[in-house]
Amino acid sequence: MGSADPISISTDQVAAFVELARRGSLREAARELHITEQGLRNRLISLEDRLGVELYRKRRGRRQATPLTNAGQRLLPLGRAFLSGAADMFDLFAASTNTTQSIRVLASQYLIHYLLIDAVKRLHAVEPDLQIRLSARTETDIADVLRTDAEVCVGLAAPYEPSPELDRALARLPGRKLVYTNGSLGHATRVLERLGVGHHFEAVHDIVAAEYRPKHDAAAHAHFVARHGVEPRAAAMFDDIPANLRPAADLGMTTIWVRHDRVDGAPDTAHVDHVTDDLIACLEDWPVAE
Repeated sequence: MGSADPISISTDQVAAFVELARRGSLREAARELHITEQGLRNRLISLEDRLGVELYRKRRGRRQATPLTNAGQRLLPLGRAFLSGAADMFDLFAASTNTTQSIRVLASQYLIHYLLIDAVKRLHAVEPDLQIRLSARTETDIADVLRTDAEVCVGLAAPYEPSPELDRALARLPGRKLVYTNGSLGHATRVLERLGVGHHFEAVHDIVAAEYRPKHDAAAHAHFVARHGVEPRAAAMFDDIPANLRPAADLGMTTIWVRHDRVDGAPDTAHVDHVTDDLIACLEDWPVAE
Protein backbone atom coordinates (compact mmCIF):
# COMPACT_ATOMS: atom_id res chain seq x y z
CA MET A 1 0.00 0.00 0.00
CA GLY A 2 2.95 2.31 -0.49
CA SER A 3 3.81 4.84 2.16
CA ALA A 4 0.24 5.70 3.15
CA ASP A 5 -0.36 5.73 6.87
CA PRO A 6 -2.88 2.92 7.50
CA ILE A 7 -4.26 4.77 10.52
CA SER A 8 -5.69 7.39 8.13
CA ILE A 9 -7.74 4.77 6.25
CA SER A 10 -11.23 4.56 7.73
CA THR A 11 -13.62 1.63 7.90
CA ASP A 12 -16.18 3.79 6.06
CA GLN A 13 -13.82 4.09 3.09
CA VAL A 14 -13.02 0.40 3.02
CA ALA A 15 -16.69 -0.54 3.48
CA ALA A 16 -17.59 1.63 0.48
CA PHE A 17 -14.99 -0.19 -1.61
CA VAL A 18 -16.03 -3.68 -0.50
CA GLU A 19 -19.72 -2.92 -1.00
CA LEU A 20 -19.03 -1.61 -4.50
CA ALA A 21 -17.27 -4.87 -5.32
CA ARG A 22 -20.16 -6.89 -3.88
CA ARG A 23 -23.00 -4.93 -5.53
CA GLY A 24 -21.30 -4.11 -8.81
CA SER A 25 -22.59 -0.53 -9.05
CA LEU A 26 -22.28 2.76 -7.21
CA ARG A 27 -26.05 3.15 -6.96
CA GLU A 28 -26.64 -0.24 -5.35
CA ALA A 29 -23.66 0.10 -3.03
CA ALA A 30 -24.79 3.55 -1.87
CA ARG A 31 -28.31 2.26 -1.29
CA GLU A 32 -27.00 -0.62 0.81
CA LEU A 33 -24.87 1.73 2.93
CA HIS A 34 -27.72 4.29 3.24
CA ILE A 35 -25.67 7.14 1.80
CA THR A 36 -25.79 9.14 -1.42
CA GLU A 37 -23.89 8.10 -4.53
CA GLN A 38 -21.77 11.22 -4.16
CA GLY A 39 -21.03 10.31 -0.56
CA LEU A 40 -19.91 6.86 -1.72
CA ARG A 41 -17.70 8.39 -4.41
CA ASN A 42 -16.14 10.71 -1.84
CA ARG A 43 -15.13 7.76 0.32
CA LEU A 44 -13.75 5.81 -2.62
CA ILE A 45 -11.76 8.79 -3.89
CA SER A 46 -10.32 9.38 -0.42
CA LEU A 47 -9.27 5.74 -0.22
CA GLU A 48 -7.65 5.91 -3.65
CA ASP A 49 -5.80 9.08 -2.66
CA ARG A 50 -4.38 7.38 0.42
CA LEU A 51 -3.30 4.29 -1.48
CA GLY A 52 -2.15 6.07 -4.61
CA VAL A 53 -3.94 3.76 -7.04
CA GLU A 54 -7.20 3.63 -9.02
CA LEU A 55 -9.46 1.02 -7.46
CA TYR A 56 -12.52 1.14 -9.72
CA ARG A 57 -13.38 2.14 -13.27
CA LYS A 58 -14.98 5.58 -13.53
CA ARG A 59 -15.37 5.80 -17.30
CA ARG A 60 -18.57 4.73 -18.97
CA GLY A 61 -18.44 2.01 -21.59
CA ARG A 62 -19.10 -1.68 -22.05
CA ARG A 63 -20.26 -3.16 -18.75
CA GLN A 64 -17.54 -5.22 -17.08
CA ALA A 65 -17.97 -8.28 -14.90
CA THR A 66 -16.59 -6.22 -12.02
CA PRO A 67 -16.17 -2.46 -11.63
CA LEU A 68 -12.80 -3.02 -9.93
CA THR A 69 -9.49 -2.41 -11.60
CA ASN A 70 -6.67 -4.96 -11.28
CA ALA A 71 -5.40 -3.04 -8.26
CA GLY A 72 -8.88 -3.08 -6.77
CA GLN A 73 -9.19 -6.84 -7.20
CA ARG A 74 -5.84 -7.32 -5.47
CA LEU A 75 -6.99 -5.13 -2.58
CA LEU A 76 -10.42 -6.74 -2.16
CA PRO A 77 -9.36 -9.72 0.06
CA LEU A 78 -7.38 -7.36 2.29
CA GLY A 79 -10.33 -4.97 2.45
CA ARG A 80 -12.64 -7.75 3.59
CA ALA A 81 -10.08 -8.83 6.19
CA PHE A 82 -9.75 -5.20 7.32
CA LEU A 83 -13.49 -4.93 7.96
CA SER A 84 -13.58 -8.30 9.65
CA GLY A 85 -10.75 -7.28 11.97
CA ALA A 86 -12.48 -3.97 12.73
CA ALA A 87 -15.68 -5.84 13.58
CA ASP A 88 -13.75 -8.20 15.88
CA MET A 89 -12.21 -5.24 17.71
CA PHE A 90 -15.62 -3.64 18.11
CA ASP A 91 -17.21 -6.85 19.39
CA LEU A 92 -14.39 -7.39 21.87
CA PHE A 93 -15.36 -4.31 23.90
CA ALA A 94 -18.89 -3.65 22.67
CA ALA A 95 -20.48 -4.49 25.99
CA SER A 96 -18.41 -1.95 27.91
CA THR A 97 -18.10 0.94 25.44
CA ASN A 98 -20.37 3.58 24.03
CA THR A 99 -21.96 2.23 20.85
CA THR A 100 -23.32 5.56 19.63
CA GLN A 101 -23.08 5.98 15.86
CA SER A 102 -22.69 9.43 14.38
CA ILE A 103 -24.02 10.75 11.06
CA ARG A 104 -23.17 14.22 9.81
CA VAL A 105 -25.91 16.03 7.88
CA LEU A 106 -25.62 19.35 6.08
CA ALA A 107 -28.76 21.39 5.45
CA SER A 108 -29.93 24.94 4.98
CA GLN A 109 -30.69 26.80 8.20
CA TYR A 110 -34.39 26.90 7.34
CA LEU A 111 -34.66 23.14 6.83
CA ILE A 112 -32.85 22.59 10.12
CA HIS A 113 -35.09 24.99 12.00
CA TYR A 114 -38.43 24.04 10.49
CA LEU A 115 -38.01 20.34 9.73
CA LEU A 116 -34.89 18.52 10.84
CA ILE A 117 -34.77 19.36 14.54
CA ASP A 118 -38.15 17.73 15.11
CA ALA A 119 -37.31 14.86 12.74
CA VAL A 120 -34.06 14.13 14.60
CA LYS A 121 -35.87 14.17 17.94
CA ARG A 122 -38.36 11.58 16.66
CA LEU A 123 -35.58 9.46 15.19
CA HIS A 124 -33.59 9.58 18.42
CA ALA A 125 -36.60 8.26 20.33
CA VAL A 126 -36.56 5.17 18.08
CA GLU A 127 -32.77 4.88 17.59
CA PRO A 128 -31.13 6.24 20.78
CA ASP A 129 -27.67 5.00 19.74
CA LEU A 130 -27.75 7.02 16.51
CA GLN A 131 -26.31 10.52 16.79
CA ILE A 132 -27.20 13.02 14.06
CA ARG A 133 -24.91 16.04 13.72
CA LEU A 134 -26.64 18.92 11.91
CA SER A 135 -24.55 21.64 10.27
CA ALA A 136 -26.06 24.70 8.58
CA ARG A 137 -24.75 25.57 5.11
CA THR A 138 -26.05 27.40 2.04
CA GLU A 139 -27.32 25.36 -0.90
CA THR A 140 -24.13 26.03 -2.88
CA ASP A 141 -21.90 25.11 0.05
CA ILE A 142 -23.79 21.84 0.56
CA ALA A 143 -23.09 20.75 -3.01
CA ASP A 144 -19.41 21.69 -2.70
CA VAL A 145 -18.89 19.92 0.63
CA LEU A 146 -20.59 16.74 -0.60
CA ARG A 147 -18.05 16.59 -3.41
CA THR A 148 -15.02 17.12 -1.18
CA ASP A 149 -15.72 15.83 2.35
CA ALA A 150 -16.00 12.07 2.71
CA GLU A 151 -17.26 12.38 6.30
CA VAL A 152 -20.50 14.10 5.24
CA CYS A 153 -23.20 11.48 4.74
CA VAL A 154 -26.22 13.56 3.69
CA GLY A 155 -26.85 17.01 2.26
CA LEU A 156 -30.33 18.55 2.16
CA ALA A 157 -31.44 21.76 0.48
CA ALA A 158 -34.90 23.07 -0.33
CA PRO A 159 -35.33 23.57 -4.09
CA TYR A 160 -36.66 27.11 -4.48
CA GLU A 161 -38.97 27.39 -7.47
CA PRO A 162 -40.26 30.57 -9.15
CA SER A 163 -43.43 31.86 -7.48
CA PRO A 164 -45.64 33.86 -9.88
CA GLU A 165 -48.21 34.22 -7.09
CA LEU A 166 -45.69 35.88 -4.76
CA ASP A 167 -44.47 38.05 -7.65
CA ARG A 168 -48.02 39.30 -8.32
CA ALA A 169 -48.75 39.82 -4.63
CA LEU A 170 -45.62 41.96 -4.18
CA ALA A 171 -46.32 43.91 -7.39
CA ARG A 172 -49.68 45.17 -6.11
CA LEU A 173 -48.15 46.66 -2.96
CA PRO A 174 -46.88 50.25 -3.25
CA GLY A 175 -43.83 51.61 -1.48
CA ARG A 176 -40.28 50.44 -0.86
CA LYS A 177 -39.50 46.82 -0.04
CA LEU A 178 -36.46 45.66 1.92
CA VAL A 179 -35.18 42.28 3.12
CA TYR A 180 -33.84 42.09 6.68
CA THR A 181 -32.23 38.71 7.33
CA ASN A 182 -30.03 36.98 9.89
CA GLY A 183 -28.46 35.14 6.95
CA SER A 184 -25.94 36.29 4.38
CA LEU A 185 -26.40 38.68 1.47
CA GLY A 186 -25.41 35.99 -1.03
CA HIS A 187 -27.91 33.44 0.29
CA ALA A 188 -30.79 35.94 0.42
CA THR A 189 -30.01 37.19 -3.10
CA ARG A 190 -29.96 33.65 -4.51
CA VAL A 191 -33.29 32.81 -2.87
CA LEU A 192 -34.92 35.98 -4.22
CA GLU A 193 -33.60 35.23 -7.70
CA ARG A 194 -34.86 31.64 -7.63
CA LEU A 195 -38.28 32.79 -6.46
CA GLY A 196 -38.32 35.35 -9.26
CA VAL A 197 -39.03 38.29 -6.95
CA GLY A 198 -35.62 39.93 -6.55
CA HIS A 199 -36.60 42.93 -8.70
CA HIS A 200 -39.16 44.02 -6.09
CA PHE A 201 -36.58 44.65 -3.36
CA GLU A 202 -34.47 47.75 -3.02
CA ALA A 203 -31.84 46.23 -0.72
CA VAL A 204 -30.92 43.28 1.50
CA HIS A 205 -29.83 44.03 5.06
CA ASP A 206 -27.90 40.92 6.13
CA ILE A 207 -26.05 39.78 9.24
CA VAL A 208 -22.90 41.65 8.13
CA ALA A 209 -24.79 44.91 7.63
CA ALA A 210 -26.31 44.35 11.09
CA GLU A 211 -22.77 44.13 12.50
CA TYR A 212 -23.46 40.49 13.47
CA ARG A 213 -26.27 41.41 15.85
CA PRO A 214 -29.42 39.24 15.73
CA LYS A 215 -32.77 40.57 14.55
CA HIS A 216 -34.30 40.52 18.03
CA ASP A 217 -31.67 43.05 19.16
CA ALA A 218 -33.19 46.54 19.54
CA ALA A 219 -29.97 48.31 18.51
CA ALA A 220 -29.78 46.17 15.36
CA HIS A 221 -33.29 47.29 14.36
CA ALA A 222 -32.47 50.93 15.05
CA HIS A 223 -29.40 50.58 12.84
CA PHE A 224 -31.51 49.01 10.06
CA VAL A 225 -34.04 51.85 10.20
CA ALA A 226 -31.35 54.55 10.17
CA ARG A 227 -29.29 52.96 7.40
CA HIS A 228 -32.21 52.60 4.99
CA GLY A 229 -34.16 55.71 5.95
CA VAL A 230 -37.24 53.78 7.07
CA GLU A 231 -40.11 55.68 8.69
CA PRO A 232 -41.25 53.09 11.28
CA ARG A 233 -44.86 54.30 11.61
CA ALA A 234 -45.33 53.98 7.87
CA ALA A 235 -43.70 50.52 7.64
CA ALA A 236 -44.69 46.89 8.18
CA MET A 237 -42.38 44.07 9.26
CA PHE A 238 -43.05 40.41 8.41
CA ASP A 239 -41.20 37.64 10.28
CA ASP A 240 -41.72 33.98 11.15
CA ILE A 241 -40.26 34.38 14.67
CA PRO A 242 -42.35 36.54 17.05
CA ALA A 243 -39.32 37.64 19.10
CA ASN A 244 -37.81 39.27 16.01
CA LEU A 245 -40.88 41.51 15.72
CA ARG A 246 -40.68 43.06 19.18
CA PRO A 247 -38.01 45.70 18.33
CA ALA A 248 -39.99 46.63 15.20
CA ALA A 249 -43.15 47.04 17.27
CA ASP A 250 -41.30 49.17 19.82
CA LEU A 251 -40.22 51.45 16.97
CA GLY A 252 -43.84 51.80 15.83
CA MET A 253 -43.95 49.40 12.87
CA THR A 254 -46.97 47.28 12.05
CA THR A 255 -45.92 43.68 12.77
CA ILE A 256 -47.06 40.50 11.04
CA TRP A 257 -46.14 37.06 12.33
CA VAL A 258 -46.00 34.45 9.55
CA ARG A 259 -46.91 31.51 11.74
CA HIS A 260 -45.59 27.97 11.28
CA ASP A 261 -45.56 24.66 13.14
CA ARG A 262 -41.97 24.96 14.36
CA VAL A 263 -42.57 27.09 17.48
CA ASP A 264 -41.09 26.27 20.87
CA GLY A 265 -43.70 26.56 23.60
CA ALA A 266 -46.18 29.44 23.65
CA PRO A 267 -44.47 32.51 22.16
CA ASP A 268 -45.12 36.01 23.44
CA THR A 269 -47.23 37.69 20.76
CA ALA A 270 -48.51 40.73 22.67
CA HIS A 271 -46.54 42.97 20.31
CA VAL A 272 -47.83 41.26 17.13
CA ASP A 273 -50.49 43.15 15.18
CA HIS A 274 -51.45 40.44 12.67
CA VAL A 275 -50.96 36.68 12.35
CA THR A 276 -51.07 34.70 9.11
CA ASP A 277 -50.44 31.11 8.10
CA ASP A 278 -50.17 32.06 4.42
CA LEU A 279 -47.82 34.87 3.43
CA ILE A 280 -49.03 35.15 -0.17
CA ALA A 281 -52.70 35.25 0.85
CA CYS A 282 -51.87 37.91 3.42
CA LEU A 283 -50.12 40.07 0.82
CA GLU A 284 -52.98 39.58 -1.65
CA ASP A 285 -55.53 40.71 0.94
CA TRP A 286 -53.45 43.61 2.28
CA PRO A 287 -55.47 46.85 1.96
CA VAL A 288 -54.07 49.21 -0.65
CA ALA A 289 -55.20 52.80 -0.99
CA GLU A 290 -56.89 53.57 -4.30
